[in-house]
This record gives sequence, structure tokens and C-alpha cells, in this order.
Amino acid sequence: MAIFTTLRPTPLLLTLLTLSLPAAADPSPAARELDRAVLTHARRWLDDAAARVGLEQARPRLTPIPPREAAALPACRQPLEVEAFDTASLSRLRFTVRCPEPQGWSTVYTVRAELDARQLVATRDLDAGKVLGADDVEWAQRPVYELEEGLHSPAEAVGLSSRSALRRGQPLRRKLLEAVVLVRRGDAVEIVASKEAIVVTAPGESLESGRRNDVIRVRNVGSGKILRARVTEAGRVVPE
Repeated sequence: MAIFTTLRPTPLLLTLLTLSLPAAADPSPAARELDRAVLTHARRWLDDAAARVGLEQARPRLTPIPPREAAALPACRQPLEVEAFDTASLSRLRFTVRCPEPQGWSTVYTVRAELDARQLVATRDLDAGKVLGADDVEWAQRPVYELEEGLHSPAEAVGLSSRSALRRGQPLRRKLLEAVVLVRRGDAVEIVASKEAIVVTAPGESLESGRRNDVIRVRNVGSGKILRARVTEAGRVVPE
């Protein structure tokens, strides 16, 4: 009859078990240089990309995801050449890395980026079609999920309307806002023509709807002539 004995862990036994486990290998000098080169390039690329779309006070956080073969790559005696390869998603930035020696190598390295920046956000929940006022927007530090051009000042948002409902604290993007319709089809409008110090006005009828700076067709009520005019404000157009 077999007899089983339960072993109780003792400090000595735990020490022996710990010593028997394989130690994690430190990254090789070549792997460390690969990490350094890619992260330096990725940070520079992010800074430039954030500046191009007007993001202020951008704070990137980078997580390296080296390729599996990184530990086996030989050291490169020349500076590594790094180039952005796929930057469609901040969570998966991909860079090509090349050792420019005659017997060099190349690989693809992935970096996960998280980015915070100072952005204009909604101060409250806003319904679709709401015309934004000065008290509807404010600056706040928020995560950035896409590198797209935002608004550079509150004045750019004031007077625009929201295409869809906005949540409190939601960053404002140009694609979320649109200019307010100032002239609607069938509206009576004032046609204002000026040259130097001479200003002439005439009553007109809008044949199309338009927002600020839209060019629409307008009929001069007095002459019946149809002309193209630019919308300048509510109920007023200027001939092109």
C-alpha cells in the first residue's frame, strides 16, 4: 500500500525552487540599441504629427513591442535607420528599422502610443443642431485617439452648430461641427454691391440655402436677373 506524504513548504525548499528557475535574460546591447533608436524616432514622429494638427501640450506615452527576432539580431556598427511604416492607428504604430551595413538586416518594430493634449471640449451636453456659444466650450487635457486637426481657439467654434449630440467633456473636431445656415431657399435677402466708397443695395430672393461664405443663386427682385452671390451674414449676400 502506497503512502503519500504532503510536503510543507519551508524557507529552504522555497529558496531551492527559486534558484532552480531559469533567470530572465537581459536584453542584448543590440536589442537595447534597437529599442532606443525606435523609441527616439517614434517620439519625434509623434511630436511632429501633433504639431501639424495643432495639438498643444501633447504628452505621449510609448510602449515598445519589439519583434520576436530582436534578441537574435546582430549588433549594427552603423547608426540604425528608422522610418515610419504604418501610422494609421496610434495604438499600433509600425516602423521599419534597417542596419545599413553590407551584411545588414531589416525588421519591423511596433510601438503602442497613448497621447494626451490640450483640446477644446464641450462644457455641457449639447443637442444636435445647437449653435455653440462662448460658454459652451473650454480648454481641457484629454486623450487623443486620432491625429486629426482640431480647433485652435474658442472663437473658431462659437457660431457653429453641432452635427450630432455632444457629450460634456467631448473634444470638439471640425467634422463634428458645421456652419449655421444663414440663408434658406425662398428667403428675402439684401444684395449688397460695393466699389470703393460706393455701396448699392437691392432686394433679392434666395434660390438656394447657404451658410457663411457659400456661393448661392439669387434673383434680383427688381430686374429679375439671376446672379451668383456669396453669403456674408443672415439675410445678406454679396455678388461674386
